[in-house]
Amino acid sequence: MFGFTLSVYLGITFRTGWSMTYGIIDRYDMYFLSMIVAPIFVVIVLSFASGVGAPVDANVAEALAPESAKTAKTALGRLMAGVWIPRWQGLAKYTVLFSSWSQGDVVLVSLLVLSNLLWWFGPVVAKTMQNPSQFTFKRVMNRIGAFSAFAGMWDAALTLIFVIRENQVTKSVLGKDAGQYHRGIKYHIGLGYASFALFTYHGCHYLITYAIDGIFQNRLFPWMSNNGFVNFTGIVSYLALLAMIVSSIFKVRRSNYRIFYWTHQLYVVFLLFAFIHSYDNWYVVIGPLVYFVFDRILPRLKTKRNTSAVITRVSSTVVRIDVPITAAYAGSSAYAPGDWLNILVPSVSAVNWHPFSIASYHPASPNHFTFFVKERGLWTKGVYDLASKDGTTVPVKIDGVFGSRSTEYLAHSHLVLVGGGTGIAALIPYMQHYARVTKGRITLVWIARTADEVLPYKTLLESLADSSRLGNRVESAVARHSSTTRFAAGDDEDSAELTDKTVKGGSSTSLVTSLMAAGSDTASETSRERATATRHQPFAFLGITLALVVFGAAVGGYCFGRVYQPYYTAAKCRARTAYTLSGMDSFWCWYYYYWAPTVFAVAAAAAAGLVCTGIVSFMRSKPLANAADEMNAPDTAAFSMDEFRASFTWKTERPDFESILGLAFGDADTAKLASSSSSSNGLSHTVAVMAAGPERMVRDVERLTIDARHVFLRESFKV
Repeated sequence: MFGFTLSVYLGITFRTGWSMTYGIIDRYDMYFLSMIVAPIFVVIVLSFASGVGAPVDANVAEALAPESAKTAKTALGRLMAGVWIPRWQGLAKYTVLFSSWSQGDVVLVSLLVLSNLLWWFGPVVAKTMQNPSQFTFKRVMNRIGAFSAFAGMWDAALTLIFVIRENQVTKSVLGKDAGQYHRGIKYHIGLGYASFALFTYHGCHYLITYAIDGIFQNRLFPWMSNNGFVNFTGIVSYLALLAMIVSSIFKVRRSNYRIFYWTHQLYVVFLLFAFIHSYDNWYVVIGPLVYFVFDRILPRLKTKRNTSAVITRVSSTVVRIDVPITAAYAGSSAYAPGDWLNILVPSVSAVNWHPFSIASYHPASPNHFTFFVKERGLWTKGVYDLASKDGTTVPVKIDGVFGSRSTEYLAHSHLVLVGGGTGIAALIPYMQHYARVTKGRITLVWIARTADEVLPYKTLLESLADSSRLGNRVESAVARHSSTTRFAAGDDEDSAELTDKTVKGGSSTSLVTSLMAAGSDTASETSRERATATRHQPFAFLGITLALVVFGAAVGGYCFGRVYQPYYTAAKCRARTAYTLSGMDSFWCWYYYYWAPTVFAVAAAAAAGLVCTGIVSFMRSKPLANAADEMNAPDTAAFSMDEFRASFTWKTERPDFESILGLAFGDADTAKLASSSSSSNGLSHTVAVMAAGPERMVRDVERLTIDARHVFLRESFKV
């Protein structure tokens, strides 16, 4: 899509030439709208089209279906997923600042580098070939300096594409695994730094050139000339970008995320002044900007944004948050393993949103989301202070559901899950679904510093403590591979610090929780009944409608901004003394003229999208007071310490990941040599490893898995 846009753009711009007009919609406007905005809209509509008529998101339904394991094993599914499995570690082996690489990463990075080279040097070559007589070293260097900014703006536009939470474009074009949020953020960061480097080169080149030519003041100060005014806006844009880059440095971001977050809102200043500095910058970002708006509004169709939550203290450091799913949103709020939500608690902070992985499993808990939050900062302390042992109901806002809905982990005969502390919450749904739809083995490794990080997960612990709930598969599993399910736990006191103490117990078979075993039929029936209530509003239909509204309004706003140009006259606004204009004359000539098309497009898209979702919400929502009534009271009690001591055996050393994983990998390799490429139950003789928790722990597990040539998968949200 973008490659075709690039090639056509080069042909039009540097062969025939074009200039920005005012007061009319010309053929170049039609080209930009049809080649940059329309393709994104088409991909979004096609991504929803397969689920038209169904009350549930098609991707979620596929990820949760009993046949999801078969889908994961199809040739196309395995091919698309396999492309994104990490295979090379590179610098990731030595530092958390770099990630491991997959085949898809290599291909995508190569295409991004190629596109940058085309944007940067393509125009230089085209201009030189168009006028060979003007070929001089200085002219060529000036063109290289000028068009480095074009490549920088191209990268800036792509950063918007890769920061989309529910990225239908990358999922549709590159596969579900490519749509994982952590993968997109990696490219967002890389493209952001590339954009900054290109803009830095662009600025330094011209500053040095102006100084050498003796025109520094004339070309840089806004009160000296028109060029000075335009170049000054470029400096303002660059300073906004510089602030974003500095605040995004790893240590700065980790030390104070709020500074990073709010500084990143300067992207508005960066773009607006970049449009003034070079008016033909807007067209490359207008499509991604509208897509960004669509992504921020779409979650309002999925979940009830203003709702309530029950916050319960389940230990001295951990709270459990249960958010009800009202019947009107039962279909659109369906969630799959690995999905996550943003949550805002107004009584703690009116502006701070925080993302959390969903710890509940939809077939077992179709009427609520469950999160586990550990007290470790000001915001989480505020949430903990709100909670009570019996549960406190508070108003909240939620934004989601997001996730990749990848089913690659279901295609393997052995699933190893490694969770650090409350990181286990993200892995529980994967384990439950794997147990439900496959006959493969599961190894669970759970590390925690205190008992408070273990006891809140009562359902999980009960399923491990009572092997009768696992059927006859327990005996054979223990005989094959005993003592592979591990936990870290506590001392003699419930909240004692437990450094380097682990607990060994259970088995390595597939795990079915008590809630799954006892309530699966009821949960399924409830899901069907609740979905029936919303069949008149299938989610895919709503998504397509929102796309039509948002992108249609954007095109209308863009056209309005191009046509409606009051008080603009060429004699006044293009005069050599235009830089001396002040007041409203300066606004109409220097700001409105360049901002209007993009600003009106984005504003119209946002306003129309909010009106659309507001109407839908009004039609299907119930009063906030009734929201918690629709949620069957979940069992929020923690696993007791006495039960824990009676069910599990203490182990007092740090888990040896190399030994644990080596044992799992060795069994898989032996089985592969002793049979064909697939096991008797149709699963691949490879081990899928997933990890969630401290980043260094995750990287250690990833390194060992890649070295053994098995499959490492990150949980969906983890960055």
